[in-house]
Amino acid sequence: MVHVLIQSNPSKEEWLLTYMSGSTHIDDRKMQWNFIKDLSENVFQPWIVLGDLNIHIQNKGQSASSLSYDNWVRSVIDFDGLMDLGFIGHNYTWTDMLNGRGYKRRRLDMALHNGLWIQYYPDSRVFHLPFRASDHCPILLSTESKCSRPSKAWKFYKCWLRDSSCSNIIQHTWSASINRDRFIDKLNNTRKVLAKWNREDFGHIGEHVSYYKNLFSHLQSLPFSDSNSEQIQIVIQQLSHWEKIEAEYWKQKAGDHWIMEDDNNTAYFHSRANRKRAKNT
Repeated sequence: MVHVLIQSNPSKEEWLLTYMSGSTHIDDRKMQWNFIKDLSENVFQPWIVLGDLNIHIQNKGQSASSLSYDNWVRSVIDFDGLMDLGFIGHNYTWTDMLNGRGYKRRRLDMALHNGLWIQYYPDSRVFHLPFRASDHCPILLSTESKCSRPSKAWKFYKCWLRDSSCSNIIQHTWSASINRDRFIDKLNNTRKVLAKWNREDFGHIGEHVSYYKNLFSHLQSLPFSDSNSEQIQIVIQQLSHWEKIEAEYWKQKAGDHWIMEDDNNTAYFHSRANRKRAKNT
C-alpha cells in the first residue's frame, strides 16, 4: 500500500492518493481494510483509494465465503464514507486469460473517493484501458477534462518509411520532375506530395492508435469465443505496429537519438519533446 500527497492543480487543495493491491489472503486483506478504516478518521482532504482492490462491488457469481467477505468490506467502505467513482470502458478489469480473452470476467480494479474529492474534482473519471500482456487491464484516473492539442507543423518523419508507399512516392515524384527544375523546386514538390499522402492515406498516427485501442477494447467486451480470441491477436499485432510508429515519431521530436531502437516509451519522448519546444519559444 502506497500513500502520496499530490498537488495536481495549484488552485485546488492537495489530495491524497492511496494505491492498494488487495492481498489474495483473506487475513491480510482484512488487515489492509482495517488500516483504511483507521486512516479514514484522519483524512481531511480529497482522497482516492485506487488499484486492484480485489473485491466485488456486485454479488454476481460469488461463493458463500467470498460473498461474506465482500459484504464486510462494503460495510468498511460505507463506514469510511467512500464511494465508487465508476468507470468508462468495458465492465470488467480481470479475466482468467491474458489480453482479456478469458471466460471468467470480474471488475476488481477501481477507484473509491470520499465526499471532498467530488467537490474539488467533479470532472474526474476512471478509464478502463485495453488489456496488454496481463490478466488485468490498466486503469487511468483523469482528474480534469481533456484539453485540445495544438496543430503540428509539417515535417518529414522517419516513421513514414515504415510504410513502403512513402519510398515509392518519393522516388516517383522526384523522377517525374522536369530535369531543368532546381533542386529546391524538386524538394518543395516532393514535400507537397508527401503532405497530401500523409493527410489522405497515412493519416495521423494517434488516430490509428486510438482506432485499434478502441477496437481492442470492443473485442474484449464481447463474450468469449475462439474466433474472437483470434481477432484479438490480429488487433494486438496492428496496435503494436502503430505504437512503434508513434514512439518513433515522438522520439524524433524529442531528439533522443541515443535511446535504444526498440524502446517505445512514448510518454517519455512526448515529455522531452514538450520541454524541447518550450526551450525553442
